[in-house]
Amino acid sequence: TKRVVQSVLQSTSAEAEQLSKNRERLEKEHRDLQAEMEEQERLLQQSEIGAQSREFRFNELASLQERGEKEREDVEQQLAALEPELAAAQAELSKAMDVMIQQRTQTQAEEAEHRRMQSSLEEELDSLRHELAQLQADARVVELDRTTLMGSLEESKRVLPQRHSRAQDLRL
Repeated sequence: TKRVVQSVLQSTSAEAEQLSKNRERLEKEHRDLQAEMEEQERLLQQSEIGAQSREFRFNELASLQERGEKEREDVEQQLAALEPELAAAQAELSKAMDVMIQQRTQTQAEEAEHRRMQSSLEEELDSLRHELAQLQADARVVELDRTTLMGSLEESKRVLPQRHSRAQDLRL
């Protein structure tokens, strides 16, 4: 019986050791599975968060696109409303340019007439200067002739009484 008990004890001990090893292996597998489940859950949560984030970004982009489209339509309406004002401003600018061109043309014509008149006046002034110089030269000649004649007259006045008295003497 002792042997049987020993054999049963050995067998029970071996089975207990085997059960202990199996238990450790099962606990390790359980921990590994638990860790893998936690990792899968974390990845699933991240995936859900990513999907929610993508959906949020998609909704945000759709909202931005909608706002951008609305703003574009508003700007197009404002531009369309400004078209008549722009056309009127362009017409006014065109009229103002025409007036400026006309004024410039008139001013250029007036300047040309002024230059022509100035040239004509300068020619007349040159002619008058020449005539004045000629008159001054003639006046000098006349003054010289007058001086000569006055000298001759003085001489004649002085000589004439002597001649007159000689002529009377000769008559006598």
